Amino acid sequence: MSNMTYAYADQGNGKGFNSLWNLGLGYARATDCAAGGDWLNRAVAGADLITVAFGTNDIISGPYGGSGHATAAEIEDAVRTITKKCTDSGVQTIVWNSPPFDLSAELEPIRTEYNATAASIAADCGAQFFDAASLLADPTDASKTVYG
Repeated sequence: MSNMTYAYADQGNGKGFNSLWNLGLGYARATDCAAGGDWLNRAVAGADLITVAFGTNDIISGPYGGSGHATAAEIEDAVRTITKKCTDSGVQTIVWNSPPFDLSAELEPIRTEYNATAASIAADCGAQFFDAASLLADPTDASKTVYG
């Protein structure tokens, strides 16, 4: 987990400091965060807004300490746990689906299956949903990223 970073955004009142915490960039997996350790506890402590954007690393490398890839059900369970903890803590939460990542033919169905559940995870847990996958997908093939 990276350190907290402070950013200044003037909100019109001259008091615009916001803290941004990167809890996941660089190989984080939902299954790590859902374990409820330091990551998740720090995230909900005083946060106003949390985005839950997991899936790709889980698909590629699987749960920490395991072998192989995570299943769609494992990712869904982990993201549901994370999201519920965030919303139960009173934090505004936005669940993202997993963006296209030019995955192998074996792994793409996991992403597709997980993505089919992401909006319902958000709804079930009182969070919002952001469809990142549709914004980043190649219009001719939703499994491929428009950016390569």
